[in-house]
Amino acid sequence: MNLAIRANLSTQQIDGELVILDKDNGQIHQLNSVASLIWQQIEAGLEPGAIVKKLTKLYDIDATLAKTDLDKVLSQFKDLKLLVN
Repeated sequence: MNLAIRANLSTQQIDGELVILDKDNGQIHQLNSVASLIWQQIEAGLEPGAIVKKLTKLYDIDATLAKTDLDKVLSQFKDLKLLVN
């Protein structure tokens, strides 16, 4: 799966969390620390499998839980139209 962030989004790091301004519709999204990490990995060009590995190491969780969490966050990003295909 290729993950791509939509254009016209501005981000700002505030106290370990990421705030995203969606310029197209004037919405602001505040991400928690895990969603912020996932966003940064997408920005860095990592594929979902590599993000799962990073989550398992950083949070000392198994790959199944990391993949479930990643899928949930990616689904939310897509629902908010922050990612493009």
